[in-house]
Amino acid sequence: MARGADAARALAARLGLVPEWAASLAACGWYAFPWRMSSGPAPSPGSGLAGDWLANFRHAVVFGFLALLCLLALPRRRGAWVVGGRAALLVVLLCALLGVVDEWHQHHVPGRDASLPDVLTDAAGAACTAWCARAAL
Repeated sequence: MARGADAARALAARLGLVPEWAASLAACGWYAFPWRMSSGPAPSPGSGLAGDWLANFRHAVVFGFLALLCLLALPRRRGAWVVGGRAALLVVLLCALLGVVDEWHQHHVPGRDASLPDVLTDAAGAACTAWCARAAL
């Protein structure tokens, strides 16, 4: 178990080398991905409950990565990447808000609809990422 924690800390240290401006640009660019995906026709439905669950799980991955990029864009403390509790909460709230905006956008695309479970999964993915980043640091 200690090896896993050491590996997570080493990864966090490497990620902390990403400049804040680069992480900010990457976060904006990454948010264009779900926006673009929700601008077109809905993907073919999953087969049964398992397919629906897997399709919804993608939201957690996409918004979890968005949260990581937002966390990396936070100001550094004496050059070190530190994720405080308030900052993590703000990033999770921002990602949830962006999930709401994306669902609102999707609601206006013919053949698509908005989904509360999608927003909740977006927020859960962001929260899990923020929790892991705080634990690793």
